[in-house]
Amino acid sequence: MGPRRPVDDPRDAQVILHMLRIGAVRIFQDPMVAGTNDIQDLSKTHDLVSRSRTELWHRVVTHDPLLGRLLHSNNREGATLFS
Repeated sequence: MGPRRPVDDPRDAQVILHMLRIGAVRIFQDPMVAGTNDIQDLSKTHDLVSRSRTELWHRVVTHDPLLGRLLHSNNREGATLFS
């Protein structure tokens, strides 16, 4: 690891100015103004629910081996009972 640069290094400002000159910028769009806030919230909620469901599934299967075998079996009644 090399020596640390100061936080307000002039090279950073030069890089930023160069990017502005060549047009390599992105315009920030507020999700509330753009109308995409609801979509982002739904996406985050779906991600949280599916992660929680997967975590719960793994906990149940690893905690009770008999239940894990039942859930992974081809028996329709047993598989649908817990899904």
